[in-house]
Amino acid sequence: RIAISSNLSALSLEETFGMIEFRCNTAQVANPFEPATVEVIWRWAKGIPSDIVRLCGVAIQYAIAAGSSTVTPEMATTAAQDDLLETKPLPVSGKRTTSVKSAKVALQ
Repeated sequence: RIAISSNLSALSLEETFGMIEFRCNTAQVANPFEPATVEVIWRWAKGIPSDIVRLCGVAIQYAIAAGSSTVTPEMATTAAQDDLLETKPLPVSGKRTTSVKSAKVALQ
């Protein structure tokens, strides 16, 4: 692995949809996230890619525990609250304009 520092801007809602779809395709699994769920995840994570990925992982665990093949918006909200994000979600019409200060990108 090679670690490099990089500045990343927050993702838009559309970019968040694309990132989740890409990760599901790469993992060769059906995308379990309903469109409304992706919006909930995006609002709670404020577009920060690492928080989006983390919330997706927690929400998937909730779906598995519930015996569901779909992650609902309610599961994503519960995951965000239980994951103790130190923030509140963006308002429904909110848009994140600040950048992530620094992120480690691992190249494999």
